[in-house]
Amino acid sequence: MKIRPSTQDPYQKCSTFYSNVSRKCRLKGLDLEEISRSQRRLGQCKDGIYYLHPDAFKPTAVALGFPLPDHFFVRRLWRISCLVENYLRRVTNSNKTTFAHVPPDSYHITIVNRTHFDKHREIFSINKAEKWKSRNAIASLNPGYILLFFNGLIVSREGRVLVCGYTFDNRFFLLRNTLIDRMDIFEEHVPPAAHIKLGHILVNLDQEQLRSLLLYTSVCGEHISRMVLFKDLYTSLGRIPLSK
Repeated sequence: MKIRPSTQDPYQKCSTFYSNVSRKCRLKGLDLEEISRSQRRLGQCKDGIYYLHPDAFKPTAVALGFPLPDHFFVRRLWRISCLVENYLRRVTNSNKTTFAHVPPDSYHITIVNRTHFDKHREIFSINKAEKWKSRNAIASLNPGYILLFFNGLIVSREGRVLVCGYTFDNRFFLLRNTLIDRMDIFEEHVPPAAHIKLGHILVNLDQEQLRSLLLYTSVCGEHISRMVLFKDLYTSLGRIPLSK
């Protein structure tokens, strides 16, 4: 079944998703299986810093950013990502690797996926024909520049640290749904909002440790408040303008 544009207020749609993610993590705790999978399969060390494997963050179809167009905001998010890692080390009293970062030059907001590490064993990106179909669909829509507001930080049950992104009009979701309507390959694992992933938690936390982390990330999130204007889209085969 194809996803149709929602009649729900776009800002509220994002807000509801983030509230649900936060509540599930707070009430049910971290998913131990997902934490273990991140530990075993989704990380790699580079220059003394532990990053996610590209399969776990690199866009496989169409995205905003990668990199984000606001360098100040990128530096702010990277600083917060490092603070979360250091806090996890303190709260777990461990010198082991506690967090796998998304590289700061790879921060993005997914529009649609071609494949996704949660669903597919083999990760691959769109091909030339699929890229051109995407370009034509976007050109026919001609959505114009997209403005997103980023505010707050949450943790999911899967151990993913997410920056909350919000849209004030329907263009963001109309863009997503136009691509899905034109190309069935984008129907699977459709992102529900406009978030940026900073990384994955790699350690299990007991109830008290998790409560402490959620409070800390909430405080960190108070230092995230930024409007970012996007003028084009990323694909692995080249960028696509949002306005003619």
